[in-house]
Amino acid sequence: MAVDWTGRGRAPATAVRLLGGEETSVSVVSSRDGTAAAAVKAGAGACLAGVARGDLLMAFEGRLHDAASLRRDLGLDAETPAIEMLGRAYERWGDALAEQVRGDYALAIWDAARRRLLAVRDPFGVRPLHHVSRAGLLSIASSVEQLLGAGVAATVPDDRTVVEFLTRDFRARDRSFFRDIARLPPGHRLIATDAGAEASDYRRLPTSALSFSNTEECHEAFREQFTRAVRRRLPDEGSGLIPLSGGVDSTSVICVADQLLAGATRGSKGALGASATHAGLDCDETTFIDSVAAHLRIPVYRWDGTAADQVEFTEPFLGAPGSRLPWSGGTEGHVPIARSHGATIILDGTGGDQVGMPMGVELDQLARPRLWRSLWRELSSSEDPLARLRGVARRAAGAASPGWLRRIHRRLRPPAPPPWLVPQLLSGARAQAAPERRSFRSWGQRLRWQILDGGNQAAVIDMKQRHASSAGLDATFPFLDWDLVGFVLAVPVEHWPAPRWLARLHREALRSLLPPAIYLRQSKADFTSAMANRVRRSLAIISELVSGKTFLAGRFVNQKAAMQLLRAFEADPHPSYASVHAIWAIGSVETWLRAILGYRTSA
Repeated sequence: MAVDWTGRGRAPATAVRLLGGEETSVSVVSSRDGTAAAAVKAGAGACLAGVARGDLLMAFEGRLHDAASLRRDLGLDAETPAIEMLGRAYERWGDALAEQVRGDYALAIWDAARRRLLAVRDPFGVRPLHHVSRAGLLSIASSVEQLLGAGVAATVPDDRTVVEFLTRDFRARDRSFFRDIARLPPGHRLIATDAGAEASDYRRLPTSALSFSNTEECHEAFREQFTRAVRRRLPDEGSGLIPLSGGVDSTSVICVADQLLAGATRGSKGALGASATHAGLDCDETTFIDSVAAHLRIPVYRWDGTAADQVEFTEPFLGAPGSRLPWSGGTEGHVPIARSHGATIILDGTGGDQVGMPMGVELDQLARPRLWRSLWRELSSSEDPLARLRGVARRAAGAASPGWLRRIHRRLRPPAPPPWLVPQLLSGARAQAAPERRSFRSWGQRLRWQILDGGNQAAVIDMKQRHASSAGLDATFPFLDWDLVGFVLAVPVEHWPAPRWLARLHREALRSLLPPAIYLRQSKADFTSAMANRVRRSLAIISELVSGKTFLAGRFVNQKAAMQLLRAFEADPHPSYASVHAIWAIGSVETWLRAILGYRTSA
């Protein structure tokens, strides 16, 4: 969508350029006064655009959940298209429609009567939304590539975001990898007028705890919430592909999907699992994958996760560096599996740790009666009660520190930068994350929300969606269902499992659905060896990129130090994750810079 505040009539042409400039395949709808225009490509699937009602111009991308329920609330019939439904929702609730609508979506509404634009992004940013304001022209698009292709933004990197990528420490959720392109943060709405634009967080967290007569009742309620989250993401047509790693998170998703589809009367063709095997590597999960596959009715297909190619260093995405990272060490075996079985949606287990891990339990127990008796039982059952007590005290002290004290501590003792990073750039480009200004009902809620809403989580979601979209798929995340997260944030402390290695709320709540090998599992795969294999298979091209006379990443990376890092990696049979990631990130940034500036990627 484009909005031209100057009255020079640039909106329709800009809207066409945002979708590639092919007017024969692009439908454009303009507001009556010509200030705003939205465009959609023919056959764009989940993308919809058009005049919903009267003076409202709508642009929508994504999928709505519980659309039938929303239609009933709005008094609409079952055939009402999503675009008209959203127009009615705006008429009834105004800007508050963000709190009423459920789904993974990006939405823009131009209200001609009020000469204002409302843009909304779903609570965890599953669907991307970027915007550029320049010379009185506001341009909004899903992808960065659209904005670059339309010529409304320059290909000038954003130093801060690049540094955050290189150091694996994402903090800013409102910035893209380009200086001129802003990103609407997850769970935010943007209100723009000719006087300016302002984004605000529309998400509201539970202010009181839920009440259960016992823990089993809590587990039953969790199962209902999680089952609904998975059901919402299974496609009405085609199949859903579920990446299965052998861990409890992905296993939870696929086991619930299996149960749903066993008794389904809906039109969905079903679901399938897709797993990468890593024969010869210490991260190989074949034993656990086999145990899950034997437990299911839906099929699980496998691909060789060690067969990483060099595509990310020869065909990079322009929107961001390194966006082929997410699945199994960079291999893309799930893509042909999805295509051959008609899968359109990926149901990913990301968010399971953040949702299910017991956090802040020790602190929340301090305010509860009979604390010391409970603590004594816990310590007496531990193999090393003194170590357990020290751990409790250390975590309690760290979590209880006020935010201002932690920020001062970080400024006085900042983490040491990697030796290959240009230090002058680090001090200028890296900034502290914005302080959290909302109130919380408990320590557990606070700690969980800070991770769920953190920059690293947002970066992972963006990366996985970008990767999926490039293959014509949609990435979805059942653990990040807003209603499920709201439920978990309201679970009282007495129903959380005791903090211990791999303790998870969903492990206990879904016990009856999980294979015994997964429920009883006390290990977690470390995919460092898969990443190292991936880097080794691309080492020749990475070395060429890093050692070349034209080293565009030299603004961020000391080239000599990067070469030393490469040599150390070659000599180390068991490199650390930090060194593996550093080499991959440096090569990715160099590849990306060459792509956006028009240099060759490789010989």
